[in-house]
Amino acid sequence: MNAYEEALINERLNETVTPSEIASYYSQNKAQYQAGISWVRCHFVKVRRNTTGIKDLKKWFKSDNGVDFERVKLFCAEHKTVHVLNEDLWMEYDKLVNALPENSIGRRHREGQSILDRSDEQYQYLLEIFEYRDKDDAAPLVQVQDEIRRILLHQRRNQILQDIRKEVYEKAKQEGSFEVFG
Repeated sequence: MNAYEEALINERLNETVTPSEIASYYSQNKAQYQAGISWVRCHFVKVRRNTTGIKDLKKWFKSDNGVDFERVKLFCAEHKTVHVLNEDLWMEYDKLVNALPENSIGRRHREGQSILDRSDEQYQYLLEIFEYRDKDDAAPLVQVQDEIRRILLHQRRNQILQDIRKEVYEKAKQEGSFEVFG
């Protein structure tokens, strides 16, 4: 590609990629985004067993009341717990499993049917899973959206380049500016 073509492409290229374009591409190409690792969206708290107020924390964690969830966040901040309290955040399932006592998560937890409430000698663990993606499923969209944006922009650039070359060919053909040697 020469500098002239590059300048024309940059002039014509619309770099805005909408969320709906990304979602559409993702849904049409899910098979190519097979993660190879399992993903999970969850709330998770790991706190020392000797921490004051664990009974309240457990009650608030299991509550559906938004005020109680704010209490959980405040408790975690004040007591410097290990926690994940952003339900939009996807994390690797294996990392979550490694943060828990062995064999803690069962099928009913992965399917979001039950809140895990476990403890060992040192820690109290609370876990609620909202969504689980197996390693054979497509990666979550948020994990691949930047890549999809780059692909869509690359496709646009290639289409513009093809259009430019076709325009140049048609113009030259009309003007008789080229010869075919055979």
